[in-house]
Amino acid sequence: MGHGYRLALERIERAINDNNSWLNLNDLGLESLPPEVGDLDFVTHLYLNTNKLKEFPKVILQMEGLEELNICQNQIACIPEGIGRLQKLYRFYIRENCLTALPHEIGDLAELRALDVSYNQLTQLPDSMRLLEALRTLEVAQNALTTLPTSIGNLTKLTNLWAGRNQLRELPDELTQLTELEYLGLADNELTHLPEEIGNLKALEQLRLGKNQLEELPHSIWGLEGLRVLNLNQNRLEELPEDIGRLAELRWLLLNDNRLRHLPDALYSLLHLERLEVGKNQLRTLSQDIGRLNKLLTLALPYNMLEALPDSLGQLTYLTQLNLRNNRLKTLPPALKNLSKLRSNEGRWDYTKGLVLHGNELGISEEVLNQNPQDIFKTIFG
Repeated sequence: MGHGYRLALERIERAINDNNSWLNLNDLGLESLPPEVGDLDFVTHLYLNTNKLKEFPKVILQMEGLEELNICQNQIACIPEGIGRLQKLYRFYIRENCLTALPHEIGDLAELRALDVSYNQLTQLPDSMRLLEALRTLEVAQNALTTLPTSIGNLTKLTNLWAGRNQLRELPDELTQLTELEYLGLADNELTHLPEEIGNLKALEQLRLGKNQLEELPHSIWGLEGLRVLNLNQNRLEELPEDIGRLAELRWLLLNDNRLRHLPDALYSLLHLERLEVGKNQLRTLSQDIGRLNKLLTLALPYNMLEALPDSLGQLTYLTQLNLRNNRLKTLPPALKNLSKLRSNEGRWDYTKGLVLHGNELGISEEVLNQNPQDIFKTIFG
């Protein structure tokens, strides 16, 4: 009997003595679960994270009062068919295991509100998941899914769907029936297009589509007027329409690593923007209207072809980060001296620095460029 197993027995005994509804057996190196666990019908929350379980402990199926089961970071290869006995289960977390499939009986968990099966090896989701009509949060990221089932349209109470880091090539039209969805994470897939009616997702606040293969976006996407975060990094977009101006609540707009040659005028009407990133594109000019975005905290334009900057940049007095690495700048507008809130240039990485000007044609030494922003400005402007 190992030390972790003895600790587990001690905690089980303590739970019995205290009639405790929570049992924490996390991080004990358990390879099996003491059978005494099955007698704890008063336990409603069971935590088994970060152990060495290779099989789902069937003794858990005796705990029919269980409401939350957290069994992440083990080595479990399958969930037993009897999982449907846990009729009161409303949170089930089994991420970072070795699952290759989910049993049909997963659909019997009618009270389930949150299901996390991320970081496994799933290639598909069972059609029985259509029965999980109470589900609010579904996390299936970092698997091997090539599509989502059409039955996902039945999960009309979903508010959060995390499906990034899969191999999704297309999305079912039924996805657009999830009208209570607030977060939709689809980054790092193989999507070439989106459903035409994605604009039906009126409750959406965050849409993360980075690292796909999108060349264009459906017109209806610009009707998502409650959107606060739009991530389109690492796609194949060559232009954005003026309709982007309809996203009046947008706070973060991430457009890095696309093929954009210019930004639409309407973008400068997004007056709530706090973060704008358009690095690794083909921008040659930046409009004077950039100065209208006076709530910006971060402006990142590295690896473009900018030869000059507008004086209006100096109006962005809330900026804490300005990244202009690897453009074609020969001079800077003196108005940049107004950017007094730029953070220091400490740290190794660009995202930690307040002002990044390396890789331009400013004729300034690396030593100066590594100084803090106001010291750089003193050197340049005197």
